[in-house]
Amino acid sequence: MGKKDNDIINSKFCKCGCGKIIYVRRWHLSPSKSIPQYLRGHAQKGNKRGWKGGKIKCNGYWYIYKPKHPNANAMGSGYVKQARLLIEKKLKRFLNKKEVVHHINGKRDDDRIENLTVMTNKEHLSLHHKGRSKRRDSLGRFTKGE
Repeated sequence: MGKKDNDIINSKFCKCGCGKIIYVRRWHLSPSKSIPQYLRGHAQKGNKRGWKGGKIKCNGYWYIYKPKHPNANAMGSGYVKQARLLIEKKLKRFLNKKEVVHHINGKRDDDRIENLTVMTNKEHLSLHHKGRSKRRDSLGRFTKGE
């Protein structure tokens, strides 16, 4: 029976340190291919030009890559708002699900500790809706004005 390209010829550990095994297949030995050093997606963390140490900006907020954080489901891939991490560090505890971090000056990317305050979600919503009209038009939308 002939050897197939999918035949495993060797195995080794992923270089990122995750402890998972990479299976080197026969087709990796082709001159146009290279022998893999990382599992798919693992090389991003620290080795690709696009990786910025796990800090990204989305909708004006800074997010930090912390996959083991209890609230790490922001953006669906293990990111947590930087403001939340700073407040938690100051308080020396995790914020619960009902607590939110408010930027006092309204600038989402200004994460200085003196610009951040913790409040409940209910308080935060009432703060942002203060002074808004409660009148609705015929379609049920809020109207501007008195």
